[in-house]
Amino acid sequence: MATEYFGIPEWNRTVTRPSDGDDGDAGSVNDGKEDAWDSIKYVRRALALTFVDHGTFTTAGTFTPGGFAAAGAHVAGSAASWFIVGPDDGTDAFIGSVSPLSGLGESANPKAFNLNAVVFDVGGAKWIFAGEADGSDAYLLTLEPGPIFIERVNPTAGAKNFGINALAQNGTGTVVGAGVHDGADIYAIRSVDAGVTWTEVSIPGGAGDVVNSIAWGGPALGRVFVAVGEASGGGPLIWTSPDGITWTVRTPATGIIDNINAVVWNGSVFVAVGDTSEIQTSVDGIVWTNVGPAPGPGSNDITQLATDGDGVLLARRAGPPSTIPLIVSFDDGVTFDEVKFSRGESVIAGAEWGFIIVLGFGTTLRVWKTLSSR
Repeated sequence: MATEYFGIPEWNRTVTRPSDGDDGDAGSVNDGKEDAWDSIKYVRRALALTFVDHGTFTTAGTFTPGGFAAAGAHVAGSAASWFIVGPDDGTDAFIGSVSPLSGLGESANPKAFNLNAVVFDVGGAKWIFAGEADGSDAYLLTLEPGPIFIERVNPTAGAKNFGINALAQNGTGTVVGAGVHDGADIYAIRSVDAGVTWTEVSIPGGAGDVVNSIAWGGPALGRVFVAVGEASGGGPLIWTSPDGITWTVRTPATGIIDNINAVVWNGSVFVAVGDTSEIQTSVDGIVWTNVGPAPGPGSNDITQLATDGDGVLLARRAGPPSTIPLIVSFDDGVTFDEVKFSRGESVIAGAEWGFIIVLGFGTTLRVWKTLSSR
């Protein structure tokens, strides 16, 4: 397997020796642990930028490069499983899997409709997939033992034929999904039984408003779902909800004027990214701070964002082939550096201590994983 060490100018400049007490001591005690803490942090960051070629596989149908929609990951014990979803590939919805047990492959599923989102419901111990409207409702799937994909019915099947763009789970059994405006509000659904049954919920919004991404996180006593998206005609939108039922509109950071494409919780802050490389952060999902644009061409939109669960953020931005598409942050999204990685269209995802990048070349997909990925 090939290994790549991605060059970032002075990437270790963000690694600073902590002052006394920064290692978690109850007080400011110089007990020598700070040096050990700093070394571990340095190694983790180095591994976060060292990718190993995990292999290739060929899609069953006609896959369009750049058609990746989303990727999801889950760590269980010492192993991680990853799913990549995308458009109808001529046979069914594209679902690619990366598993330590079964390796790389494509999974057959019931219908030929685009999938937009995937999440592992920790509370229900099950993978859930969602996508475009299939003529009756949003295309929803759960992965059951077998393994086999089972299609699930929306609460308004036959009455509301609207797609789902994003999924998120809170770790204790609640999963929410949301998409486009349905004529009354933004179409959103909620499940508390691992995606088997769903109820409709209301996210306030006007005609043409869209939810692009959802994340769960926040301080221990104030955890919330954060949904981000775009207004009709363009512009940033943010909502929060403690339970996935009641949603409140929040004000984006001062100076943020473009669509928001993705949001994650990295263990310390929410980070939201969007068009024209705009980036904002929040510790609670309510009050947001504009941390300035990412490096590189400011006109490039940041379309994807992932975290490894250890604070590192990896983002992908759109642009011409000459553009360096990946950027990384080690300081909660305050600053990003460009990552020297440019090999076609890609989708990224993160899990505990690791990232995955999947790249498309016609019907051939190549998977890269960080050394720290399990």
